[in-house]
Parts: sequence; C-alpha cells; structure tokens
Amino acid sequence: MTVFRHTIRSRRRSMIGWSLSLIGLIGVTVAAYPSIAGQEGFSDIIDEYPEFVQEILGLGSGLSINEPAGYLNSQFFSNLLPLLFIIFLVSFGVRVTATDERDGTLDLITAHPIPRRRLMLEKALAVLTTGAFLALLSILTFVISTPLAGMEISLSALWGATVSVFLVGVLFGGLAFGIGAATGSRGSALGITSGLAVATFILWGLAPLIDAINPLERLSPFFWALTGDPILNGVQAGNALLLLGVGVGFAGAGIWMFDRRDIAV
Repeated sequence: MTVFRHTIRSRRRSMIGWSLSLIGLIGVTVAAYPSIAGQEGFSDIIDEYPEFVQEILGLGSGLSINEPAGYLNSQFFSNLLPLLFIIFLVSFGVRVTATDERDGTLDLITAHPIPRRRLMLEKALAVLTTGAFLALLSILTFVISTPLAGMEISLSALWGATVSVFLVGVLFGGLAFGIGAATGSRGSALGITSGLAVATFILWGLAPLIDAINPLERLSPFFWALTGDPILNGVQAGNALLLLGVGVGFAGAGIWMFDRRDIAV
C-alpha cells in the first residue's frame, strides 16, 4: 500500500486546511441556532412556500427551521455539506489521475514494478479514505457542538444525514476519478463532472415543479441521497448502496481503461 500512503501524505496540508475549515463552519452555524430557534416568524414564512420549495430548502416532511433537525437539514445537509464533499472528492480524484499525468509524475510511478490496476486502485482508496475522514470529522463536530448550542438531535440522525450526502460526493468523485484515469484530461474530468453535478441538482429542484420532467427526478443522485429524510429516519440502505455502487463503478471503469491506454509523457 505504498501508493496509498504516499497519496494521503501528499494531501496532508490540504487535509489540515479542509478539517479546520469544516470544523469552523459547522461550529459557527450551530452557534447561530439559538438566535433562530426563538424566531417563529421564520417558520411561518417558510410554511407559506410551495411544497417543492420547502423540499429544496430541506424543510419538507414537517421539518421546522426552529427545530434542530430542520435547522441542520436546511443549513447543511440539503445544500452546503454535499457541495463541500463534491468539491473535495472531485478535485482530489482529478488530482491523482489527470493532473499527475499532465505534470509527468504518473509515468514515473508506472515505471516501477507495480501493476497499473493496483496503482490506480490504491489512489482511489486514498481518495475515498480521506473523504470518509472528513465525513467522520463532520459527525464528531456536530456531536460535540450541538449540545453546547442547546440542540437535541440523535447520533443516528447526524450519522444518517452525513453519510447520505457524503455518498453523493463519492458518486461524483468516482466519476471524476474514472474520467481522469480513462482520458488523462483534467479539463474533461472537471468539466463533465461539474456539469453533471449542477444539472442533476437543478433537476432535483425543478422536477417537482414541471410535470414533463417529474419522472426524471429519480435520475438525480441528490434525490437518491435525500429522499426518505435521513435526518429523521437514518441512512436509507437501498439508496446508499446505489450511490456507492455507481461511484465505485465509475472509478472501476476508469481503472480498467487506464490499464489499456498509453500514458502521456
């Protein structure tokens, strides 16, 4: 697992920055909850929104912004946290594939007596491991900070919501990794993945409003992650396995294609 360890070590400074930023962001948001909890006017205003708008805001299924689950879902789990996981995993996935190839470091590694598939597999595991670390750090930060702000929310709710949105990042990270490994093109990996992430998020938001595209809502990874209200009901096993399976499938396809092409030098 030399490549695995080297890949993680190469991101240690970035991981420190991401970790501190994530802790600070969660801490500040949680600390603001007491000032929102007593403002019933916020909840009254949101109740007047159409149902699909409430869903987009993370306040469907009777969730209220004045309550811990609704507040965290609206401020983090329906928007900000999946975005952060997508940015981190996509950028890391592209970095260890297409960017390394562009910089001329990948061909030096492949010159060593290590099978190509194992090389890329260890890189993929490093990306997944660092992302999982950030997910666990998020849960730990929530567990520590929410009681300090007077928020009563169960560990299963925090676990379910965090894991669900983390797996959205895994899917798009796997796609970016796969494209980067298969093509060696940083622009293609970032462009295609970013475009699909934006398109599927918009689809998830607009599908309930437009009858013509309503059936397509189920094609969005955001629908897979957030349907079933994991903040209330925990991880939805079927949806979680679907997100993980598609992400692993993308990465696996990229590794298979990488094993069969010439590397740019």
